[in-house]
Amino acid sequence: SPLSEGYRGDAASSLQEYLNFAASVYPSVPRIAVDGVFGPQTRRAVREFQRAAGLPVTGVADRETWDALAAIFRRGAAGQT
Repeated sequence: SPLSEGYRGDAASSLQEYLNFAASVYPSVPRIAVDGVFGPQTRRAVREFQRAAGLPVTGVADRETWDALAAIFRRGAAGQT
C-alpha cells in the first residue's frame, strides 16, 4: 500500500534506503536519514525522485514509485547503474 507522510515503520526505512541509493543516480534527490519515519525530508526526497524519474509528483510512495526505485536498486546491485 502507498506510504505517505506520517507513516512510521520498516517500510519507511526501506523507502529511505532506496531513496538514498537513487540519489547516486539522480543528484537532485537529497540523501536522508534512515530512521523509519516518513517525515518532511522523506516526502521531499520522494517528490524529487518522482520528478527526476518522470513520475507524477505526489510525495506519496505509491506502487509506481516503489517499482521505479526497485528497478534502480536492482540495476545497481547488478553493477549496471
